[in-house]
Amino acid sequence: MILIDDLETFLGIADGTDTALLIAIEEEAVAWFEKQTGRFFGAEEAVTEIVLGGGESDLYLTEEPGGTVSVIEQAYFGATQETITAANDDGWEVRDQHLARKGGYVWQLGYEYLVTYTRGYTEDAAAVADVSPADIDAPADVQRAIKGIISFWYNGGDPASGTSQKTSETMGNYSYTRGAMFSNAEAMLNAVPGLRETLGNWEDVRI
Repeated sequence: MILIDDLETFLGIADGTDTALLIAIEEEAVAWFEKQTGRFFGAEEAVTEIVLGGGESDLYLTEEPGGTVSVIEQAYFGATQETITAANDDGWEVRDQHLARKGGYVWQLGYEYLVTYTRGYTEDAAAVADVSPADIDAPADVQRAIKGIISFWYNGGDPASGTSQKTSETMGNYSYTRGAMFSNAEAMLNAVPGLRETLGNWEDVRI
């Protein structure tokens, strides 16, 4: 998501310092953020999401759908499939993060709907192995949160090994003491400004 040059500038370190470590931490930070929110923050890709109908007119997806969207209905896995065409009288239209059914029709209760669409963000520069993560145009608040996580982990050492190179450190508006780093996520949520709020803003909440 964030280029090495940007990370080095944010961390205030010289070019080429701990490149491999930063790549690993950046990948883990994005994965952690995605797991906590239930959302996707990678480059654009096609995905098929299986959503159960709730007997209502709205079908909620994990992400706001982009690209060409298609919907297939089946009563259960292995049942006869039927394509629900958007333009038909019993079709649907995209409204933000959900599909609204037309003509008073509903997404049948308990039925499976296979929704294929494009999710993710524009990739400005592809990742190069052992050189840099991809440059992905994710929302600004998410990028700030990821940088905060990376800074928190990096300044405590390698999170994969659970070791800390320093006993204490002050970075901007927060500080930590060795021992609190890897015990639980609560220490990081308290330490990184705005992280808890950003996670809450992006958390996948099904209505």
